[in-house]
Amino acid sequence: MEKQHMIKQIVQVANEIGAIVLAEGIERKEEADLARHYGVQLAQGYYFGKPVPTEKLMITAE
Repeated sequence: MEKQHMIKQIVQVANEIGAIVLAEGIERKEEADLARHYGVQLAQGYYFGKPVPTEKLMITAE
């Protein structure tokens, strides 16, 4: 419960200053749902996909 309160506060402060919150280490659906519930805008972790070598990333240069 303390972590949830901390997430809520971080998102609130970020919104006040115009920052974007990124949740890292999301490994379960429940964590993704919680992040979404509290307004976290970006998330990454094994729940969404395993890390890949940079050679496999599709990067386009402009």
